[in-house]
Amino acid sequence: MLGHLRRSSQRLPVANLAVYSIQSSHIEFIAGWCRNHSTRNFSVDTSNKVSNDRGYQSRELKPSLVKVIKWMLSKGQGKTIRTYEQLVCALEKDNRADEACRIWELKIAHDLQSVPWRFCHLMLGIYYRNNRLDTLVKLFKNLEACGRKPPSKDIVRKVEDTYEMLGLVEEKKELLEKYKELFDKPSSNDRKKGRQFKKAEKNTKTG
Repeated sequence: MLGHLRRSSQRLPVANLAVYSIQSSHIEFIAGWCRNHSTRNFSVDTSNKVSNDRGYQSRELKPSLVKVIKWMLSKGQGKTIRTYEQLVCALEKDNRADEACRIWELKIAHDLQSVPWRFCHLMLGIYYRNNRLDTLVKLFKNLEACGRKPPSKDIVRKVEDTYEMLGLVEEKKELLEKYKELFDKPSSNDRKKGRQFKKAEKNTKTG
């Protein structure tokens, strides 16, 4: 099961490279690795740029991070599911969804039982945003066939919207009936909004 990918960051032979979310701490890991392994393709100047530019979302930085991750993978370093997840996410943000989908299909999709739901959710979102609705449905059904149950209603809602856009009314009804218990629980977005509301209310009272 995804034996070629090491899921624990502590098993990596280089600077604890467990790349997942787009955060400054992960950019620092990549930048540090790049500084320690600089070549004519990835100089110290390039790694400093990755480290110092906190606006990872900028168009100028995203291609640099994609190049660094690809170069590391080509050297056999950082081959974890999280690294590929970071790469897929960065590619889509750089308007390279086709390439992101190819990497998923070639490196990850062959063993869906071992892929974290957050990565599956990311791919469902990529298919949704790029109008690959049939592929989204296929992925979701493959996950179900592996015995994977969606952990949140956010995922079910995305599939529900997809069924509606495809005109699959019966499939939509069956989906909602099958996972109706999820709608009785607050999603991660609901919890986040709740925390933000409580914080704002507290600030109002103290102010």
